[in-house]
Amino acid sequence: MNQQEDRLKFVVYCIEILKDLFHTSGNSIWILLNKYGIDEILYNEYDELHSHGKVYIIEYIAKELRARGENI
Repeated sequence: MNQQEDRLKFVVYCIEILKDLFHTSGNSIWILLNKYGIDEILYNEYDELHSHGKVYIIEYIAKELRARGENI
């Protein structure tokens, strides 16, 4: 597997975590993350984020969403 595939799989992993947490579809989560460019942040910050646990990743994404005005 190359680094691009690893990064894409990580973004999908993050979407899966959030869809389960919020009991919604992966598509709904992707639309939300894409709306604010957070999908790209997750992709670009793969090296920093991929070794952290679910709680850290959720908190990181929540912080990014709140910074963009989402009330979660």
